[in-house]
Amino acid sequence: MPAVGAASRPARQALSQGPCSARSGASEARTHAAAHLQAWRSTSDARSAVALHRQRRAAAAAAAAAGEKMLRIVPSTQREDLSAAAWLRAEAYYEDRSVGRFKQSFIKQFAQQHFYSLLRQAGECVTLVAAERGPDECAQEAAAAADTAAPQPAAAAAQRAAAAALAAGGPQGPGSCLGTLDVRLLAPEAAGYAGRWPDGVPLDGPAPSGYVSNVVVAAAQRGRGLGRQLVAEGVALARQSWGVRCLYCHVETDNEAALRLYRGSGFAQHGEELPPAEEGQAKTADGPKLCIAGITGAVGQEFLRVLHERNFPYSDIKMLASKRSAGKKYTFEGVEYTVEELTEDSFKGCDIALFSAGGSISKKYAPIASAAGCTVVDNSSAFRMVPDVPLVIPEVNPQAMAGMKAGKGGIIANPNCSTIIALMAVTPLHRAAKVKRMVVSTYQAASGAGQAAMEELEQQTREVLEGKPVTTNIFPFQYAFNLFSHNSSMTENGYNEEEMKLVKETAKIWGENDVQITATCIRVPVMRAHAESINLEFEKDISEEEAVKALESFPGVSIINDRAANRFPTPLDASNMDNVYVGRVRRDISRGDNKGLDIFVCGDQIKKGAALNAVQVAELLL
Repeated sequence: MPAVGAASRPARQALSQGPCSARSGASEARTHAAAHLQAWRSTSDARSAVALHRQRRAAAAAAAAAGEKMLRIVPSTQREDLSAAAWLRAEAYYEDRSVGRFKQSFIKQFAQQHFYSLLRQAGECVTLVAAERGPDECAQEAAAAADTAAPQPAAAAAQRAAAAALAAGGPQGPGSCLGTLDVRLLAPEAAGYAGRWPDGVPLDGPAPSGYVSNVVVAAAQRGRGLGRQLVAEGVALARQSWGVRCLYCHVETDNEAALRLYRGSGFAQHGEELPPAEEGQAKTADGPKLCIAGITGAVGQEFLRVLHERNFPYSDIKMLASKRSAGKKYTFEGVEYTVEELTEDSFKGCDIALFSAGGSISKKYAPIASAAGCTVVDNSSAFRMVPDVPLVIPEVNPQAMAGMKAGKGGIIANPNCSTIIALMAVTPLHRAAKVKRMVVSTYQAASGAGQAAMEELEQQTREVLEGKPVTTNIFPFQYAFNLFSHNSSMTENGYNEEEMKLVKETAKIWGENDVQITATCIRVPVMRAHAESINLEFEKDISEEEAVKALESFPGVSIINDRAANRFPTPLDASNMDNVYVGRVRRDISRGDNKGLDIFVCGDQIKKGAALNAVQVAELLL
């Protein structure tokens, strides 16, 4: 059967299976905010599912006794299983999508993001994984019986803490997962469908209800009944272990395979079909009108993803680019938008403008937008060092933009990506012990130089491996299997502009000119996410334990600092993630006191280093 609920279809229905009612949706449910929803109900009960559940456990016991392998469906918290489930869902998501030669990179990024999503849901969601198991595993699972505990608030923190240990390793690539499904207790916001439920669904009733989503079956197993077995196991688990009376799911109205699956699993329509949310998930009449200048670029596209992920409210969005790109079409939250040419009249009636179109464009159009009453958040370097323009990292210095509001004009500058990543990690330590001196060495990814740089790195890598001469267009040096000083212009003092941005911007953001800062910025052959090695000297003593505690309590920072496993942050950990990752927290042994630390930091320079930071600034304007 197909990858049911693989977030690739335009419309869904709400189904119920009851007295155990169940729901199946996609791994990217909010992509389908415009979906048709329809509830289903049947008069069947869960006895057939429970019977199948027991039969499969008996078969597991028999397989274990016979020393045979067999296909098993079990709730799992093992890294290998969750990683394989995330990878299977990523492959299903991109199965029918044309994304060019970077498809495997997109799959890897999706799998990583979904893997961490599964970990974040620990204590709230149970993931079922279908895979071939050996005799020992079958014996363990047969003995375990149906003892999976229902997600409970009291246990959620402990389960999330246990999941955090898995996060350090990241997803491990394709595995043995043949099918997967998520099941959880029902909540109004389940799978991103807050406000998109038909009447009669017991979202807040006294009896627990459940929600099924992310039913995906590997291509090799389709047509063999595995999808129905997954649903039956989910129903049985919720019924036996949690006492659930009803489970619900969302299904796309034109996904015939999914409809057959749920009809065959005892689900039926329930209530009237709800119309699609034609104006987008977060579109509201009283929201600000947004303009995005530079929509076709990497950061412009990331703006859309971040606005969607954060459910940013808006009444309308105007997408702006050069004359060459005008006429292109983008679909955002179910609505198709046509890119308009950026002109001096583009900002009339606009409340917030997000700029990422380059410094020269910002210098020309940002003041025009501000004069028209539009509040500008600019990602270029054009206004960063202008004295009366706030330079803001929301977690660090939100007070710098106090009093600024959407629709009131003004310009707010986004710091350079390397500065944001560094200060997200260093600011909590600065507040704890006052930084006197900071030495930063950056290792910056290709995507910081744009899509063309990424393509050149990939092309050169192929050329080197095939023994061909390398093609150099973007950089004057071979990029593949090499590293070199950052490609920004050199200044008279021997530092390049990227290094001086870090020095000057830090002083402005902290509002302190007495901190001594030096930097060396290097371009490395990594596709996405920057890394930084930072040495710090403090005015006060600070221990490693105190430093870790300060970092752990700072919003937007995650710790990967496992010395025993030699496991610390990598650019892959940070790629496509909101947080900045910090590790290698250690005392500077070149000093004879406790006033020195070394740390290693990784952050996604397109996300937190650009688009996410800008959207967070825009949120402060509301």
